[in-house]
Amino acid sequence: MKKALVRLGLAALVLAAFGYFTSDFWERQERIYILGWRDVKGDEVTYGLPPVDRVEILRFSRQHSDVSQATDVFMNQDVVARKMVAGPEAEEIGKLWRHLPHGGDGAMCHNPPFGLRFFEGRKTVFETTICWSCANFSIEMGPFGLGTVGFAPQSRNAQELLGTLRLEMMTPEERKRFDSNLDAPPKPGDKKPSS
Repeated sequence: MKKALVRLGLAALVLAAFGYFTSDFWERQERIYILGWRDVKGDEVTYGLPPVDRVEILRFSRQHSDVSQATDVFMNQDVVARKMVAGPEAEEIGKLWRHLPHGGDGAMCHNPPFGLRFFEGRKTVFETTICWSCANFSIEMGPFGLGTVGFAPQSRNAQELLGTLRLEMMTPEERKRFDSNLDAPPKPGDKKPSS
């Protein structure tokens, strides 16, 4: 009888230790079940983005009208321009990304046509394509391919991020022409010279 109680006590101790040391795992599993994998992944790649030292900004062909200028393909989009920013400017883009409020969903028409690739050292931390008209961004869903996560395009952070990307990747003429064809949210004023 004593041996059975000792075994039962040891089994309870092992189960309690297992529960304690895996509690973060089980809490994450519960969130995945309740919120869905896509939403959890969206939280991880925005709110959970670690500090970054470089960000590559990509501009895509708009409605495949300038595919002849494409230099390569990124997440099924034809890249027509790219720029690497580093240091404080990269971290500012990371900060805006981390505070991008979620909400909404839709297609991925890429209007305006931008993508981001975040780096820390030599490691690519996260990469995405963004659509302000559809109010979402793409995420890798492992074996399920690409998924989308909605965001609030009218939010201050979303508008600041859009303004930064436009200034980095478009000439004043391109911005004017692009804005005349854009039915997306109003654009912030040009606050810094394009480089």
